[in-house]
Amino acid sequence: MIILSGVALLIFATALWLYVFSIYEVKYVVDTNDKYDDYNLVTITGNPLNAFGKTVLFRKIENTFEVISGNKSVISSQMHGNEFVLKLMKKGGEKVSVKASCELSLFPTIIDIDDNLK
Repeated sequence: MIILSGVALLIFATALWLYVFSIYEVKYVVDTNDKYDDYNLVTITGNPLNAFGKTVLFRKIENTFEVISGNKSVISSQMHGNEFVLKLMKKGGEKVSVKASCELSLFPTIIDIDDNLK
Protein backbone atom coordinates (compact mmCIF):
# COMPACT_ATOMS: atom_id res chain seq x y z
CA MET A 1 0.00 0.00 0.00
CA ILE A 2 2.82 2.43 0.83
CA ILE A 3 4.64 1.56 -2.40
CA LEU A 4 1.45 2.16 -4.43
CA SER A 5 0.95 5.55 -2.75
CA GLY A 6 4.58 6.48 -3.45
CA VAL A 7 4.24 5.52 -7.14
CA ALA A 8 0.99 7.52 -7.44
CA LEU A 9 2.65 10.53 -5.82
CA LEU A 10 5.63 10.23 -8.17
CA ILE A 11 3.35 10.08 -11.23
CA PHE A 12 1.37 13.09 -10.00
CA ALA A 13 4.54 15.13 -9.35
CA THR A 14 5.95 14.26 -12.78
CA ALA A 15 2.71 15.21 -14.55
CA LEU A 16 2.53 18.45 -12.56
CA TRP A 17 6.10 19.34 -13.56
CA LEU A 18 5.62 18.44 -17.24
CA TYR A 19 2.27 20.17 -17.81
CA VAL A 20 2.12 23.04 -15.30
CA PHE A 21 5.68 24.17 -14.61
CA SER A 22 7.36 23.52 -17.98
CA ILE A 23 7.47 26.32 -20.54
CA TYR A 24 5.96 25.29 -23.87
CA GLU A 25 5.74 28.66 -25.61
CA VAL A 26 6.53 32.34 -25.18
CA LYS A 27 3.73 34.74 -26.13
CA TYR A 28 4.61 38.37 -26.79
CA VAL A 29 1.94 40.92 -25.82
CA VAL A 30 2.07 44.40 -27.40
CA ASP A 31 0.38 47.23 -25.47
CA THR A 32 -0.15 50.47 -27.45
CA ASN A 33 -2.56 52.21 -25.07
CA ASP A 34 -0.20 54.96 -23.81
CA LYS A 35 -0.66 57.83 -26.29
CA TYR A 36 0.54 61.37 -25.70
CA ASP A 37 0.58 64.56 -27.78
CA ASP A 38 4.07 64.18 -29.25
CA TYR A 39 4.80 60.46 -28.92
CA ASN A 40 3.36 57.00 -28.22
CA LEU A 41 4.64 54.48 -25.69
CA VAL A 42 4.58 50.86 -26.83
CA THR A 43 5.25 48.11 -24.29
CA ILE A 44 6.18 44.57 -25.39
CA THR A 45 6.06 41.84 -22.75
CA GLY A 46 7.12 38.19 -23.11
CA ASN A 47 4.95 35.74 -21.18
CA PRO A 48 5.96 32.07 -20.74
CA LEU A 49 3.04 29.66 -21.26
CA ASN A 50 2.56 26.10 -20.01
CA ALA A 51 0.77 23.20 -21.74
CA PHE A 52 -2.63 24.63 -20.77
CA GLY A 53 -1.89 28.08 -22.23
CA LYS A 54 -1.61 29.74 -18.82
CA THR A 55 1.32 31.77 -17.49
CA VAL A 56 3.92 29.53 -15.87
CA LEU A 57 4.28 30.03 -12.12
CA PHE A 58 7.66 30.39 -10.40
CA ARG A 59 9.61 30.52 -13.70
CA LYS A 60 11.25 33.53 -15.34
CA ILE A 61 12.57 33.95 -18.87
CA GLU A 62 15.21 36.30 -20.19
CA ASN A 63 14.00 38.16 -23.29
CA THR A 64 16.12 40.06 -25.78
CA PHE A 65 14.65 42.72 -28.06
CA GLU A 66 16.19 44.49 -31.05
CA VAL A 67 14.71 47.15 -33.34
CA ILE A 68 15.44 45.92 -36.87
CA SER A 69 13.58 48.49 -38.98
CA GLY A 70 11.96 51.87 -38.48
CA ASN A 71 14.79 53.36 -36.43
CA LYS A 72 13.79 56.86 -37.56
CA SER A 73 10.50 56.54 -35.65
CA VAL A 74 12.08 55.39 -32.38
CA ILE A 75 12.86 58.20 -29.95
CA SER A 76 14.11 55.87 -27.21
CA SER A 77 13.96 52.25 -26.11
CA GLN A 78 14.41 50.76 -22.63
CA MET A 79 14.25 47.39 -20.92
CA HIS A 80 12.31 47.26 -17.63
CA GLY A 81 12.57 43.74 -16.24
CA ASN A 82 10.66 41.54 -18.69
CA GLU A 83 9.23 44.52 -20.62
CA PHE A 84 10.60 46.42 -23.60
CA VAL A 85 9.32 50.01 -23.80
CA LEU A 86 9.54 51.98 -27.05
CA LYS A 87 8.90 55.71 -27.33
CA LEU A 88 7.73 56.33 -30.92
CA MET A 89 7.24 59.57 -32.84
CA LYS A 90 3.63 60.37 -33.59
CA LYS A 91 4.11 62.43 -36.75
CA GLY A 92 6.16 61.37 -39.73
CA GLY A 93 6.90 57.98 -38.28
CA GLU A 94 7.22 54.71 -40.15
CA LYS A 95 6.45 51.09 -39.39
CA VAL A 96 8.71 49.67 -36.67
CA SER A 97 9.79 46.02 -36.56
CA VAL A 98 11.20 44.47 -33.40
CA LYS A 99 12.99 41.11 -33.19
CA ALA A 100 12.14 39.35 -29.92
CA SER A 101 13.71 36.16 -28.65
CA CYS A 102 14.49 34.32 -25.44
CA GLU A 103 16.77 31.47 -24.42
CA LEU A 104 13.98 28.93 -24.99
CA SER A 105 13.11 30.06 -28.53
CA LEU A 106 14.33 28.16 -31.55
CA PHE A 107 13.66 31.14 -33.81
CA PRO A 108 13.10 34.84 -33.05
CA THR A 109 9.68 36.44 -33.33
CA ILE A 110 9.26 39.53 -35.52
CA ILE A 111 6.76 42.04 -34.11
CA ASP A 112 5.47 44.76 -36.46
CA ILE A 113 4.14 47.97 -34.93
CA ASP A 114 1.98 50.09 -37.24
CA ASP A 115 2.83 53.70 -37.92
CA ASN A 116 -0.81 54.81 -37.51
CA LEU A 117 -1.10 54.66 -33.70
CA LYS A 118 -2.55 58.17 -33.63
